[in-house]
Amino acid sequence: MAIMLLERDGTVALDDLVSKFIPELPEYAKDLKVRHLVYHTSGLPDYMSICRATAPVQNAEVINFLRSEKKLLFTAGSEHEYSNTGYVLLSEIVQPASGMTFPSFIQSQIFDKLGMTNSRVVKIGDRRPFPNQASGYGEWPFFNLMNEVPCDYIYGDGGIYTSVEDYYKWLVALSKPGFLSEALLTKWFTAGTLDSGESVRYAYGWGLDDFDGIPMIAHSGSWTGYKSVAAIMPQKNIIVIVLSNYRNIPIWGIADELLGKHLKVSSKK
Repeated sequence: MAIMLLERDGTVALDDLVSKFIPELPEYAKDLKVRHLVYHTSGLPDYMSICRATAPVQNAEVINFLRSEKKLLFTAGSEHEYSNTGYVLLSEIVQPASGMTFPSFIQSQIFDKLGMTNSRVVKIGDRRPFPNQASGYGEWPFFNLMNEVPCDYIYGDGGIYTSVEDYYKWLVALSKPGFLSEALLTKWFTAGTLDSGESVRYAYGWGLDDFDGIPMIAHSGSWTGYKSVAAIMPQKNIIVIVLSNYRNIPIWGIADELLGKHLKVSSKK
């Protein structure tokens, strides 16, 4: 969303080279465009190996990791492969493009404008920002409390605390014109393409899918005991959010059950 807002304001374009904003990228990544990051067609290697560090790491370490690598996994634009690294780089574009840090931009341009008072981008020293924050738990039968890991403080691909109520406000804002214009909303949920023109069934941070033949925009995620699913069915005016702090919860099964129940209700109206 930060990138789309900057596009709207004319400071970022999908065909801009990423190196325009992050000049310290290695030579093998110099031809990457912003669109390659948005639609997960960049071929960037995954940074997760740096999560074995003994101290917290931040976004700068992801760029250092890329500088230690030798090449892309595939030619940018030729394949679609989910890339956490790419979304970290998107967040790094925000400061040179806007003059604001990524956390400040998200706070002022999204959270404040949507009244998301229980949401923020995590930062070091901010491990438990909310009085009622849920902790993440591991596998049955021990239900062990998951410990802090070094990559907890990397953002762009994650690193945001929120609540069910705030997440609902966010999804409502994506369900109808207002926060975004109708034209931008359409673009927000339009599939990206490979250089060949083939659709990748992935839009601006959302997977494009269907449920019982009905178009659906959805995404899931997991991290250190936390799991989440969010889905929007624009045609049926249905939003489903499932957040869990237990690693083994069948989160898509719960989401599917909720979607099925609400579809039955909506079909009777």
